[in-house]
Amino acid sequence: MDANRTLKTFDIERGRLLREARQELTQLVAHLNNLNQNIQTLNSIATGFREPSNLWHDFHAALKPEPEETTGEQDIIY
Repeated sequence: MDANRTLKTFDIERGRLLREARQELTQLVAHLNNLNQNIQTLNSIATGFREPSNLWHDFHAALKPEPEETTGEQDIIY
């Protein structure tokens, strides 16, 4: 009789814990989907900045003076 009662209590507690775990996992999946959507949004924003970034890089590279070749002798200014 006592074994049946213990088994019934165990089954009730196990069922409660499984329901709680299922709810938490469902919530975790929802949060992961939200995170994935935010990462995709950030990626699309970053992709939008790629072309202007390349343009500015080329602009600065065009303005940057080319290094002069050194002959081993340095000009001395007095």
